[in-house]
Amino acid sequence: MYQENMQKEVGLKKLTHDLLEALKNIHTSTLSLKSNEPYLSASELCDYLKIKDSKMRKMVLTKKIPHTKVGRHLRFSKEEINNWLEENSVKVD
Repeated sequence: MYQENMQKEVGLKKLTHDLLEALKNIHTSTLSLKSNEPYLSASELCDYLKIKDSKMRKMVLTKKIPHTKVGRHLRFSKEEINNWLEENSVKVD
């Protein structure tokens, strides 16, 4: 019984930790998307598009998504990304 309660407590602590991390990530990405900064970082873009980093990097390598390199860092113009989304959306009759 004691061991079972300890497992539940550990599970709850991990769940609480994971939820707090997720909330921090949402808060951080929401702040950056609402800020006056014209560019998104690679991780902010992934949060915005809800895609994995590997998918984003493949799109960059194949030049499927507009981007800019600043040194070795990728940056994505919010305006260009929103235009790209509009241009690539499927039109409904």
